[in-house]
Amino acid sequence: MNGNPHNAIGRPMKVGKEDIAALIAALEQFMSRDEEAEMREYARRADRVVKQLAGIKGIVAQTLPADPRARPVIPRAYIDLQEGFPLSRQEICRRMLAGEPPIAISETNTGVRVDVMMLSESELEIVACRMREVLSCAWAARA
Repeated sequence: MNGNPHNAIGRPMKVGKEDIAALIAALEQFMSRDEEAEMREYARRADRVVKQLAGIKGIVAQTLPADPRARPVIPRAYIDLQEGFPLSRQEICRRMLAGEPPIAISETNTGVRVDVMMLSESELEIVACRMREVLSCAWAARA
């Protein structure tokens, strides 16, 4: 049954030696990484965002080292909005996306979150500065 004129699994489902070599290389790379060093690096990046937001009225910015609400569980920058903050978390996300370059951040129950895992150093600076601009301008627009 596994031949002409019957089509079944065969050559199209074959795993090539290149695929096997790539899998082995990926596993070796994954197993050789220093997870603690990676977590310290993510925390450093999140701290950079938090420091940029220092002094903005109506928010509490902090780095949470391992928040199980988000996957993967890595340090991220969380910005909680206090009572009376002029912008909603949805509006903050909308303004970040509407700028140039568009920046996607995530909503939380109490504010917004910045994921730093995939950001380069220059992108990190852009995100932190834009976040400061959006949050600071909220008060100016209200006045």
